[in-house]
Amino acid sequence: MKPIVIILVSGLTAIGIWQGRQTAIALPHSTPFDIAQSTDDLQGNWTLVGWGNPDNLTPPLADTEITAQFEGDRLTGSAGCNNYVTSYAASNGTLALDPIASTRRACPSPISDQENQYLTALSNIDAYAIEGDRLVLSYESEELSGVLVFERPVAIPGLW
Repeated sequence: MKPIVIILVSGLTAIGIWQGRQTAIALPHSTPFDIAQSTDDLQGNWTLVGWGNPDNLTPPLADTEITAQFEGDRLTGSAGCNNYVTSYAASNGTLALDPIASTRRACPSPISDQENQYLTALSNIDAYAIEGDRLVLSYESEELSGVLVFERPVAIPGLW
C-alpha cells in the first residue's frame, strides 16, 4: 500500500510542476490547518480609502493619495508625501511587518501629520482580511487601535 501512496503523491506533484505551479491539497474545514485568507489576495496595488474607527473611517486629506503595493514579501507605497518600504510575512489572516523605512521629504503640516498617523498605524498592523473588493488591515498598540481600509485602484479604459 505504501508504494501506491508514494507514486500517487509523486504523480500529483509532477502534474503540479508540469503545469508550472505548486499543487495545493484541500484540507477539511475541521482541521487546525484551515487557511482563512490566501496571501495571494494581498498582492498588487491598493489605495487607502479610510482609517481609524471601523464605524467612522477618516478619509485621506484631499489631494493626497496613500497607497500600498504588496509584491512578493515586500510592501511599498506612498504615505501621502513620502514613499515607504518594508518586508512582511502573512499567514492565516495575520500580518507582521518589519521596521518601515521612508524617504524624508519635507511636507506641509496637515499632510505630514496624516503621514505620521498612517505610518504609526501601519507599523502596528497585526491582521488582515479581504472583504469583497476591500483590504482591511487591523492595527493595535498601547496608544491606538483601528483599521486601515484599502481598495484596488480603478482602471480607466484606454489608459495603461
